[in-house]
Amino acid sequence: MNLLVRKLIDLYEGLMRRYYSWRYGPVARRLGTTEGDESRGFIVIQIDGLSHATLLEAVARGYAPHIGQLLRSGQGEAYRWFSGVPSTTPAVQAAIMYGSSEGIVGFRWYEKESGQAIVCKFPGTLSQIQARVSAGRRGILEGGASYANMFDGGASTSLFTLSAIGRTSILRKMGGLSLFLVLAFSPVRVMRILALSVWTYLLGVWRRLSALFWPSKYGQLSFLSPFVHVLTDVVVREIETFAVLVDIYRGVPAIYANYSSYDEWAHRFGPTDGHALRAVKAIDSQVQQVDRMRRRWGGRPYDLYLLSDHGMTPSVPFETAFGQSLGQFVDSCIEAPTRTDEARAGAVGLRGASSLLGYEVGVAEDDLEGLPSDAARSLRLSLERRAEEEITELPGRTDVVVRDSGPLSHVYFSVVPEGPMDLSALEEVYPGLVRRVADHPGIAVVGVRTAVGPQLVTAEGTYPCRPGQGEAAFADLADATAIVTSLRDLLAHPSAGDLVLLGRWNWWGRPDLVVTFERQRATHGGVGGEQCYPFIIGVTREPVDLSDVRGPTDIYRLLLSYRVREMWPESVDATEVTAGLDA
Repeated sequence: MNLLVRKLIDLYEGLMRRYYSWRYGPVARRLGTTEGDESRGFIVIQIDGLSHATLLEAVARGYAPHIGQLLRSGQGEAYRWFSGVPSTTPAVQAAIMYGSSEGIVGFRWYEKESGQAIVCKFPGTLSQIQARVSAGRRGILEGGASYANMFDGGASTSLFTLSAIGRTSILRKMGGLSLFLVLAFSPVRVMRILALSVWTYLLGVWRRLSALFWPSKYGQLSFLSPFVHVLTDVVVREIETFAVLVDIYRGVPAIYANYSSYDEWAHRFGPTDGHALRAVKAIDSQVQQVDRMRRRWGGRPYDLYLLSDHGMTPSVPFETAFGQSLGQFVDSCIEAPTRTDEARAGAVGLRGASSLLGYEVGVAEDDLEGLPSDAARSLRLSLERRAEEEITELPGRTDVVVRDSGPLSHVYFSVVPEGPMDLSALEEVYPGLVRRVADHPGIAVVGVRTAVGPQLVTAEGTYPCRPGQGEAAFADLADATAIVTSLRDLLAHPSAGDLVLLGRWNWWGRPDLVVTFERQRATHGGVGGEQCYPFIIGVTREPVDLSDVRGPTDIYRLLLSYRVREMWPESVDATEVTAGLDA
């Protein structure tokens, strides 16, 4: 009997190997393999914007069945950690990828000296930021692969990764649209994409029709919205997962894939709305596929890490609550005519995703000819029209520049164009301005620079922004010392605003409700609620104590230790290499 069972198991494993070879072999042969390397690798799946608390709620409500099974079986445990401020993807992901987020002061900010408005969604901008934060540092993905991330961590191959568009794209390495053609070797996935595309399109049409009757819930949806949702919520997601499975087959040592649909839907509808949680369920299905592949394929062994970069907090837009934008309010506090530049953004990141997809299609377009090239060009132009147009150079001199990242805002005054203004200079030019801003009921904290160091101004008083003294400004929040430390580091950078504003938390007496400076139902970037509290789960061969993870640089050290052990398995102690990295 035991012999029969063993033969059946061997037969099953043999059939699975043949199946995987047929399904993923063509792509692997084009990209190259690392067969014979048995050192342990890692796979990171990032669920953008999903807080620790919302993950547990999603598991309890059945929206994350596979992750729930991993937790209930004891294969993994969900740990809560502190993202820091700004609690935004570029800052946190840079710290995970390179151990540093130096100079990343939000999702949007302004460089006074150059007059450039930075928006962390354009390839050129993110490539420049990556070059700065990676200087002299080792990326966690050297020799590995990056999918749908902002930064590539030094990866050799990438797809939908903004900082690496045109450099390490799989589409270019495969030659045009070869990757998409190879999907024909996976008929089940092709049928899955088609079925999900039809369903997602119909849901998008329903939402567009519903917006006519419930504009307060659905906002303005364009005619192309259903089509764009199909591309971003289905096509990109499925291709990304397929690429990860190919990499597992190839034995790529380090793989990092980001799924951003939850973040996008939560911004629009709220962190626990059905639209957002259904996005979690779709991502959970991708996690299951990746987990199954790493367990079944007998090549390189992998540890799996599931994590998020920040959380989401329900929010009320400043403009909705007070009838004016933040820029308009700042104008009203200045007792003189002013010109204000305020880049105001809505809730939906799908336009950014359309832009990202358009860049990758453009890469493929360059390598095609004839009708395929014309089709790729038409798709790229359509996506570019859909993409949000944000100004990266100011049209002329303005007195005030406001740049919002959720409930975090940087305000700059051009009266001192060459660098930051401190509190004494502000008081000389705009007497009483800081106090009037700090007293506004929608603003909790105003960060300013002074000759003796940064300070936090609130309606209740002024506090030095340093541990042991600044906690009073956050007395009703957990991790007050960590928040003060983050803000101290942020205010130390010249790119931070002359005023750094944090939206009010505990709004209307609700601990989980904050005031945001963008048009969002859920927000992140500042503090309050769950926006600073992502999760991490490790499904590993050897037990790893993730309770020691306090911030993104701890994750960097953990993942870098894999690369150190692989590159220098005998001559270097991984602990010694990573221990000296700055926090």
